[in-house]
Amino acid sequence: MTPSPSATWAPTPVGALRLVHNVDTPGLPEAKLLAQQHNPPYSGPRPQPYKGTSQLEADLVAGHIDVGFGSYGGLLPQVEAGRLRMLASTGAKRSIEAPDLPTFIEGGVPDFEVAGWFGAFAPAKTPREAIEALNAAINSVLQEPQLQQKIRQAGAKPEPGSPDQFGAVFLSSYSLWRDVVKSIGLPMQ
Repeated sequence: MTPSPSATWAPTPVGALRLVHNVDTPGLPEAKLLAQQHNPPYSGPRPQPYKGTSQLEADLVAGHIDVGFGSYGGLLPQVEAGRLRMLASTGAKRSIEAPDLPTFIEGGVPDFEVAGWFGAFAPAKTPREAIEALNAAINSVLQEPQLQQKIRQAGAKPEPGSPDQFGAVFLSSYSLWRDVVKSIGLPMQ
């Protein structure tokens, strides 16, 4: 995959984002609010949420909004066609699929990291042997080159591991977002 030909970085775009009035995001408005609260150095305009990437994509391409935060995989076709330009990644590290795309952290926005993950869950009383068997099957499937390619095309990275490793990822994310939710006075759900 080829990243946007204009995927270069200078500190100016991040500062410019603070001056943009039309910033929009797909997905749950609560998630975007939490991300803003977790990353207070990005104190730009409050995003207006979209229900999904397709309307965000259409409005970006048409010039109705100046900047949008969307998924790599969802917006990549427009980037490859030259209709959109990637500015920065919200991950802590550069993506394998877009190694020339800098992160917000590299662009001068310290501690700006918002990353999602997918995981498999089972009922709490599931026997450990069943969990281990399911984990082994998932890890095996994640080794398949075709699946790895599909996952990377969506902007994610396959990360096989143990149930305990995934549990640590989950608890870390839960702790982070629990503290953010409490700090802005939202009720826990």
